[in-house]
Amino acid sequence: VGGTATAAACGSTVLVHYLFTPYVHTLERIHVNRAIDETTSEPTSNQKNLIKATWRNLFVMKQETIFDPSIDVTPYDGNRPFCNFFVKGIPLYVHPELVMDDTVRKNLLG
Repeated sequence: VGGTATAAACGSTVLVHYLFTPYVHTLERIHVNRAIDETTSEPTSNQKNLIKATWRNLFVMKQETIFDPSIDVTPYDGNRPFCNFFVKGIPLYVHPELVMDDTVRKNLLG
């Protein structure tokens, strides 16, 4: 009986972790100024917009990744229920209706 209860408790914890790990808690826009053009070594005023995604793992430790939504995002094509895009090979999930910027939503979710 004890072994069955332990297996059930561990199995359900692993299942919850598998389902909800990709759930993104926050998306933050990061503005990066490119001070020097790499090709000409001249100052430039180009600004690059990056996104920082934050989520939690099984041990409630904060996980973060910073990415360019126009380059680093690929569509998700698996069968995981809470996942709708990949960032640098990491499966992530956001609610489409909560992403207010149309351009970012299109880059993330297609």
